[in-house]
Amino acid sequence: MPYQSGSAQAVFLSARTRATNKLLTFLVALLALILTPHAWGTTYTLSGATYSSVTSLYAGATGVTGSFTTASPLPPNLADAPIAGGTGGLGFVTSWSFNDGVFTYTDANSTPWTDVNDIAGSFAVSTDSAGNITDFFIVLTMPSSGVVVGQLTEWLFLGFSGPGTSTALTAICHDLVAPGGPCQGYLTTPDVAVSPVPGTATFSSSCQINKKNGKCIKPPRPKIPK
Repeated sequence: MPYQSGSAQAVFLSARTRATNKLLTFLVALLALILTPHAWGTTYTLSGATYSSVTSLYAGATGVTGSFTTASPLPPNLADAPIAGGTGGLGFVTSWSFNDGVFTYTDANSTPWTDVNDIAGSFAVSTDSAGNITDFFIVLTMPSSGVVVGQLTEWLFLGFSGPGTSTALTAICHDLVAPGGPCQGYLTTPDVAVSPVPGTATFSSSCQINKKNGKCIKPPRPKIPK
C-alpha cells in the first residue's frame, strides 16, 4: 500500500470496513434464502363428481369439475379444518375454480356460503397422515357481493350430503348476510343437478404451482451425497 497520511488511511480503512460489512450482510441473507424451505403451491383437482339427476337448466350437464390451490401442501391429519380465509379460516386456500356444467365459480365471483355464524366452515377438509384429502365440505354461493333480495343466485355443494356427493342449483335469494353482501337464505327453483348418495367425488394433488408463472412444476429432488 502506498504511503497515506493518518487521516487518509483512516478513511480508506473505514470504507473497506463498510464494504466488508455489506458483503457479509449479503452473504448472510443469501445463506438464509438457500436454507429456507420453499413453500410450493399445490393444486387439488376434483374428479368423479358426476350427476345422477339433472333438471331444467342443467339438462345437458354431466357433473362438477374444478380445483383449488393452496399456498403449500395441506398438513396431515386435518379434521374438518376450515382451510379458506375469512374469520376463523386457516387461510391455506389462495384460489379456486369450479364449473357445475352451467356456471363457473371462482374466488373472484363466489364466496363460501355463510349463515352468519360460520363462513369458514363452508370450505373445510380432512386429511390423512400423508396430507391426502379424505373428506371435504365445500359450499359456494355466487355472486359474492351486491346481491339483492329476489335476485336469482347460484349454489354449489361438494360433500354436502355426505362424502363424495355434489349438488348444483339456482335459487332466488330471500335473505342477505348483510346489505350489499352475499345471499344466505334461498327459495329453490326447478334448476337442480345432484349426484348419487353416497357419491364418488374425490380430490387429489395433481401438481405443484410455480408462483412466478402459474405453471405446473415438480418440486426439486433432493441431492444425493456422493
